[in-house]
Amino acid sequence: MLNHRPFCGTDIIINNINYVYLNDDNPQKAYDSKDLCFVAQPLKDNNTSYNNIVVPLMMGDMWDIICDNPKLISQLRGSEKKFKYGFIGSCNHAGRDVFSKLKLNNFLFKDNRNQIWNMSSEDKHQSIIEFLTRLSECEYVFAPRGVGSSSFRLYEAMSVGSIPIVTGMIEYPFESRVRWDDMCFRGELSDIELLINRCDSTSRGVYNQMRERAMDFWDYYCRHDRLYDKLVDIIDDNI
Repeated sequence: MLNHRPFCGTDIIINNINYVYLNDDNPQKAYDSKDLCFVAQPLKDNNTSYNNIVVPLMMGDMWDIICDNPKLISQLRGSEKKFKYGFIGSCNHAGRDVFSKLKLNNFLFKDNRNQIWNMSSEDKHQSIIEFLTRLSECEYVFAPRGVGSSSFRLYEAMSVGSIPIVTGMIEYPFESRVRWDDMCFRGELSDIELLINRCDSTSRGVYNQMRERAMDFWDYYCRHDRLYDKLVDIIDDNI
C-alpha cells in the first residue's frame, strides 16, 4: 500500500514546520504576507517575489485511487491510442466552448459538465478511472485552465502517457528545474489552432520523446509522495 497524501488541510509539515499549502481556486492568502507558501493556482506571475512556490494542481481522489490500485497508471500508459486529440470536461465556462466547435478528425470530445461532484465516493472513483482510461487513449489532450489558474487535466494527461495541450495557465511549477516545452504544447486559448498545427507537424520520434518526458515529470514531481520529497528538497535548499 502506498503512503497517503502527506498534506493536512491547507498545511504541509516539513522538518516539523507548518507551511501553507493552497490547492484552491483563489489562494489570496499566499499574497497577503511574505511567508513561504506552496500554491497550485497562482493569481499572479513571478511568484518567487511573493515567496510562493508554484506546485502541481493535484486531485486527492486520484491519489486515493492510485493507493488502492498501484498498477493502474502503468496499465493505462500501455493503452492503445485510439484518438489523436481528446477533450473531456465542462464547456460552459472560461471560453471552453471552442472545443465543441473544433473540426478535427479522430477527436474524442465529451462535455460532461462536472457531473462527478454529485456522486458517491465509490461512483466518483469509478468515473475518474473511466475518465483516465479515455484520456490514455488520446495522443494529445486539451488541458485548458479551469475556474482557477491551473488545470487538473494537464497532470492527469501526463500521468497516463498523453501529451497535454495547455492553455491559459499563469505560471508552471518547477520551471527552473524542467523544460515545459519539452513535454507539452502551451499557449493561450486563442492560440488553439496554432497549437493544433504544431501537434500535426510533430514527428513520431519527437512525440515519443515528449511523451516520455511528460510521464517522467509526473513520476518525479506529481505523485503525492514524490511531490512531498521535492518540496522538502526546496525547503532544505532555502535554509
